[in-house]
Amino acid sequence: MPLFGRPIESITEQDLQRLIKDEVPEGKSIDYKLELNLEKGDDKKEFLADVTSFANAAGGHLLIGIKPDGDRAVELVGMEAPPEEQDRIKQQIENLLRDSIDPRLPPLQQRFVSLTSGKHILVLRIGQSWAGPHMVRTSSKFFSRTSAGKFHLDTQQLRAAFAATDDLGRRMAAWRTERIGKILANEAPWSLPAGAKIIAHLMPQQAFVPGATVDVLSLKNLRPMGASRLGGYNGTRPNLEGVSTSANAYDQKSCLTYLQVFRNGCIEAVDACLLAPDEHRTEIDWIPSSVVEDELIQFVAEALPQLKSLGVDGPTFACFSLVGVRGYWLAVPEQSHRRNAGQRLRPDSMHLPEALLDIRSTKDMAAILRPTFDVMWNAFGWARSMNYDEDGKRIRR
Repeated sequence: MPLFGRPIESITEQDLQRLIKDEVPEGKSIDYKLELNLEKGDDKKEFLADVTSFANAAGGHLLIGIKPDGDRAVELVGMEAPPEEQDRIKQQIENLLRDSIDPRLPPLQQRFVSLTSGKHILVLRIGQSWAGPHMVRTSSKFFSRTSAGKFHLDTQQLRAAFAATDDLGRRMAAWRTERIGKILANEAPWSLPAGAKIIAHLMPQQAFVPGATVDVLSLKNLRPMGASRLGGYNGTRPNLEGVSTSANAYDQKSCLTYLQVFRNGCIEAVDACLLAPDEHRTEIDWIPSSVVEDELIQFVAEALPQLKSLGVDGPTFACFSLVGVRGYWLAVPEQSHRRNAGQRLRPDSMHLPEALLDIRSTKDMAAILRPTFDVMWNAFGWARSMNYDEDGKRIRR
């Protein structure tokens, strides 16, 4: 299938022509529409039903501007869509999906593919959602798809859909708990020194679909978290669970930070260096707030494009933990000391709430992760992260 397993930006007119040549039928993962009409009530309901049916199933493509005959595409007709009109249509679709679907859908991808005729085909890529099932508000109906196309979910099917969503959350939580347990038991891909550690996980929802795999061996130039502080890092190499890279202490005798990409698409990063007790300051251990936050922001911003290159799509969760930190203080910007002295951390581990990420964008990562950092500061008696100003903008230090 020419549309799947590749970035939507690379889809061309030739790819769409192959759908006609190969007589690719409509079904569970593809649907053809000649026109897009979001003004009439019935057409609007039909569009929403199509989109939610993909999201409630395995995801797929809605192709607008292609003439169907039965369930086969027969002609690339296209639509008149100059750049300003494309922007208007994209915004109209985003607004409609936001206001008419409950719960809200994860962002879908939109692309206008240019034709030699000067017209365009609108390609909508809808990912499988595990935040559903999603209902069309105007009709109070739920839809899904099979190889025969779209259908209305009955009560029994709805129960199964809700149960699958709950099960996914449990699987993700169990996987994270298991990974943290292995790290603490020194059963991680690399042997780490004892003591405080920063643990970061990126968990795409699609990684927890049974049988999910990605081509991890295609990844190059992976960089472990905090490697710049250690004077370099080792090359990427395969291992039992996928591929990994690490950075050693200057004496090369121990691993202090590593990054592991698993075959299901999850990423794990551990830093055992940044929070290690300072030999010159043994009575008080500190968490350098701005450095920790910067490292986590950089880790997520660098890891998301790697996931995208593997074909990972849809919602991804960033989860951070600080372990072995009982009795630590939070090092804060100097001017903040006048506001609050803070407090020592009582628990030995701190598991911060997950942040929901858009796999396609690393913009505003500092803003996206701010609520997570606020919770870290709350644990030390602060109302919010003081590495952001009153307007929520990150303060460069």
